[in-house]
Amino acid sequence: MNSSIMQYITSFFEGRVRIRHPELRKSGCEEQIWALLGQIPGILTLTVEQKTGSLLLEYDPEVLPTNKLLELAEQWSAAHPV
Repeated sequence: MNSSIMQYITSFFEGRVRIRHPELRKSGCEEQIWALLGQIPGILTLTVEQKTGSLLLEYDPEVLPTNKLLELAEQWSAAHPV
């Protein structure tokens, strides 16, 4: 199965990314996302909409480079294949 996070990114601007992934519809997913990303310097806000399976993440690209953010998202996606 292809777990690449790129297929789930619906909007990406420097400092803001929206991901729609089926795993985000599951109960408890928001807590998992916060556990993975919540303590990382540069993450400003995380909003999970369970009903739509959407994650809106706002970050400071000067503190958290985009490539590092994508690497973290890819790790999460690989751990949650569809």
